[in-house]
Parts: sequence; structure tokens; C-alpha cells
Amino acid sequence: MERQEALAGATRFLGDSPGPGLVHPAAGPVRLREDLVGEHELAWIVPFNSIAFLDHGDREKMCIPSVIVVPKAGTPAFFPPTYLPVRDFLDEVRESGESLAAWASEPAPAETVAPSVHDTVLRGHLDPGTGNFLGGHTHAPGQGQR
Repeated sequence: MERQEALAGATRFLGDSPGPGLVHPAAGPVRLREDLVGEHELAWIVPFNSIAFLDHGDREKMCIPSVIVVPKAGTPAFFPPTYLPVRDFLDEVRESGESLAAWASEPAPAETVAPSVHDTVLRGHLDPGTGNFLGGHTHAPGQGQR
């Protein structure tokens, strides 16, 4: 996978995750940090944040998480866990032989049963009423999403 494909994958992921287009419901429009894109053996690391934060330093509009992992194998992009730096996380995955696909979570269809407390804590969700991200991405080392 080339850099431009990774940027397109991150754009699609953001377009599907926070809301319509590249607009976060609470932070407003977001922008990829193309100047800071990093490459790892397993994936592209694509930072982003709200335009309000990037251009004006508005911390109330800062996006957390603010990095997308786009696996080179073509599996879905995802927000990496926050318990360690992204490159260290990717190194751990490589060393364990685990697939990055285990970390990607596809949105559940609307007609499914609401997520369990365990799933909400692991994966978190965006509260449509407030636009706040609740829970998620706090895995202990060696405990990937399955």
C-alpha cells in the first residue's frame, strides 16, 4: 500500500466515524496532518485533528484519539490503543504475530442488540447527543480486540 492509498483509507475512516464528511459533531471540521504521516512495516500512521485545534490552538475542540492506523494489508483502518506510543504498539503486534485486523472494529448494524458494557468499555462510542467519545481504546498489553 502506498502513502496516497493510506491517506484515502484514513479519509474514508474519518468520513465514516465522526459524522458526515470530515466533520466531527463536537469539534467541527477535521483535517489529516499529511506532513506528519508515518510509515511502519505493518501500517501507515495518519495523524489528524480538528481545524479549530490545528489552526487556532482551541483545546476544547481537540480530537482524542488523533491518530489513525491504516494497515498495509488492506484490512480496515482503526484508532490505535492509547496505552503506549503507536510505533511501540505496532512493534508489539509484529512481534506477537497477531493480525492488525483483530484491532479494527466495524460499526455494528443499527438493528443489532446494543453493545455490552464490556464492548463499550473496550471499543467506546461517540455519544450522538454530546459528540463526546466515551470509553474505548484502553487495552492492556497483549489484549487486542477480538
